[in-house]
Amino acid sequence: DRVCLTLAVGQATAILPTLDAAVDAWFLDGFAPARNPSMWEPAVLDQVARLAAPGCRLASFTVAGAVRRGLEARGFAVERRPGFGGKRECLAATRLGSATAASIRPARVAVVGAGIAGAALAGALRRRGIETAWIERRSALAAEASGNPVGVLMPRPTLVETAAGWLSAAALRHVLAECARHGVAVGGNGVLELAVDPTVRARHERLWEAGLLSSVEGRLVAAPEASRIAGVALEYQAVHYGRGGWVSPAALVAAQAEGAVPTLDRGVAALRRSGDHWCLHDSDGRVLVEADAVILATGAGGGFAELAAVPLTSVRGQLSLLRETELSRRLRVVLAFGGYVAPAVGGRHVVGATYDRTGFDPGQWPQPVTADGHARTLAGLPTGIGRWFDGVAAEDGRAALRMATPDRMPVAGSVPQAAADAGSLRPTPGFRRPPEVADQEGLFILSGLGSRGLVTAPLLAELVVGRLLGEPSSVERDVAEAVHPARFAARARRRN
Repeated sequence: DRVCLTLAVGQATAILPTLDAAVDAWFLDGFAPARNPSMWEPAVLDQVARLAAPGCRLASFTVAGAVRRGLEARGFAVERRPGFGGKRECLAATRLGSATAASIRPARVAVVGAGIAGAALAGALRRRGIETAWIERRSALAAEASGNPVGVLMPRPTLVETAAGWLSAAALRHVLAECARHGVAVGGNGVLELAVDPTVRARHERLWEAGLLSSVEGRLVAAPEASRIAGVALEYQAVHYGRGGWVSPAALVAAQAEGAVPTLDRGVAALRRSGDHWCLHDSDGRVLVEADAVILATGAGGGFAELAAVPLTSVRGQLSLLRETELSRRLRVVLAFGGYVAPAVGGRHVVGATYDRTGFDPGQWPQPVTADGHARTLAGLPTGIGRWFDGVAAEDGRAALRMATPDRMPVAGSVPQAAADAGSLRPTPGFRRPPEVADQEGLFILSGLGSRGLVTAPLLAELVVGRLLGEPSSVERDVAEAVHPARFAARARRRN
């Protein structure tokens, strides 16, 4: 019935500062202050006040004087009330100030793009009962980068705690849960990330020694165990991510859409704000869609003037299809080494992928598959694996463009206004940045996913739709800020 429970697990003093929400009702029950003093520390009450919307109601079993005075000092009107059960009294409070008006719920949202990002957004809106106009410029779902024959699901742990590492782990857990919910098969016995050179080996060992692999269910394995897991002889130490694997991107995209169907062959050439809604125009200037809000999930080739403050660049990737051999056909796990080799399906392995920032025409579609791309993919195979395919030529391939950002993190949230016009617009709630960096009303984006879109898009779609509808954030504050589209403008202003 469209009820969503957001759990924040941890000590109150540590977890509350990571939340971003406008709380309408607090129920505080952490045992009495005498028995559990840390629950009622000033730092906890500071966060209760920070997160409380004007007019927020609060209730607690405790009527301790320190709690009453602490709440009053933080802008709550507090009163004692008769208790119930074995309690003689209980406490009720109201945050001073006018009650917030209910979030303006858009009657209609337009989603532009029908890859993994667009499908996850359309599905998230559909689950919430929001009318959605979903449009795609190509003639099929997942026609561009999300249409590869195989997609790899694996985490990218970091050597220190960073937003990127947290997002990687959380997004993987989320997409695997989504696969299970929708019955999307995850193939293979996890993913083996091979230590093909001393630098990678040292990184793996540092991750293992620091205990940073446990949160992503990874473990360090020597070459003999890696060989047993893979079903083929390997000469490399590896990290085995037991919950990773490979999926059919088309199946995942279709599942994420939750039954929503895009309108195809509808290219959006321009956006126009008209009063309190947006108009989406085609190349002839005709209005394709009118909506209260727009979410851009266009990947490569969007080219909208409204994205001037969001630095997105196209990256070309080409994969190769190689016929299985006697040495390769028993492979039963994805091997990752910068590139990757997936177990054979229908007698062919998917091997990928190049990562080209230059040397191609970003306006060309479809991107041509080149002999040079095949040669570089084969040359990138580790020595022991390359021997499996001696004398084997690529039978086919696929090339597509993905969007990337300068810091290699996605962009997920409201679109900032260009600096020249930003002064008159409202700042985005929940984002700690200079106030002059403001957002464009009703315009959001989910892009810049690089080669990690299958993993990150489903969770980030929840973040974007939650922002649009005023829901509690589905990720910690620092993670939401690390992917916020305004981060580049904020950094530029700080530098200047």
